[in-house]
Amino acid sequence: MIKLTLRDMAPMVNSFNVILNLPLPARDAYRLGIAAKQIQERVVVYEQTRQNLIKKYGETIETPQKETVMRVKAEHIDAFTKELEPLLEETLEVNMEPIPIDTVADSKLNAIDLLNLAPFFCESKDK
Repeated sequence: MIKLTLRDMAPMVNSFNVILNLPLPARDAYRLGIAAKQIQERVVVYEQTRQNLIKKYGETIETPQKETVMRVKAEHIDAFTKELEPLLEETLEVNMEPIPIDTVADSKLNAIDLLNLAPFFCESKDK
């Protein structure tokens, strides 16, 4: 069982997209794919909720590049953070055991992706 918080999950989405395009043993690819789907669903809902908080506490501004964006008003930063922080601590338990790191040892997976997905890896069993 792998326990993650939303804070952990947000950066994993892009890393899952990378690892799931690598040649992996079928069982590991399947398990990682299921985990990626669970995490993606949670991150989408989190992002929608975060955007709603930005709207609640924010304002529309125009950037120097003439783009319109929403940002949290300075006077509402504390209230925004007070609502956002507990959300980031929401957890998800992924029903899988970590896979041996050797599974991706010969891949082109970069250090950032390995770090983002670290909870899904363990030391090789033969060491």
